[in-house]
Amino acid sequence: DLYNLPDEPVKVEEEVVKVAEPCCQGKCQVGEQKYWSIAKSLFDKPHCGECCMNPSEYSLYHFFEKNLTKSMEDNPCDVRGYPKYDSTVTHGFGLVSITLDLYNLPVEPVKVEEEVLKIAEPYCQGKCQKLGEQKYWSIAKSLVDKPHCGECCINPSKYSLYHFEKNLTKSMEDNPCEVLGYPKYDSTVTHGFGLVSMTLDLYNLPVEPVKVEE
Repeated sequence: DLYNLPDEPVKVEEEVVKVAEPCCQGKCQVGEQKYWSIAKSLFDKPHCGECCMNPSEYSLYHFFEKNLTKSMEDNPCDVRGYPKYDSTVTHGFGLVSITLDLYNLPVEPVKVEEEVLKIAEPYCQGKCQKLGEQKYWSIAKSLVDKPHCGECCINPSKYSLYHFEKNLTKSMEDNPCEVLGYPKYDSTVTHGFGLVSMTLDLYNLPVEPVKVEE
């Protein structure tokens, strides 16, 4: 008996089902922890997704949610600059499925009216060099409606002083913008006035859209 390969390759399409209301807002129930991922939809629209799951099942769900990351916060998407709730969807197949709340970037750009000075070269790449400083990041849109992710090194004791960057968030990584999907270095700027100023390296989204096959 002779058998041939199929004429067309078998495509396994992940089931995506919309759910009527949020599933995972705030703190997760006992035994589950909050996870998040950032990716673009098939229409090239960036979303941040939050879900609650048992950490022992991470490897199972990581198969189809490649960017799935354990969160240190109960509201990881809001912290990462995606405050606007969009929808709730279920990804996966049958029993192996996961439900996420999806969040969007702000509809209105964040306007920061302050002195902005451009600097010739990166200032804060990698691990912070000055003793006592730690890496912080923020995501916002420029005055020409272009989203940037900014990284800076500051002393945590001065956080409230520099919080004129409203989205300024302490980082768990040395390269937070790359981790959040902004890998392309754009420029280095100083924001603020006089002695109360901070220098940030700005990063852009990839030039080519990230295609996520679900």
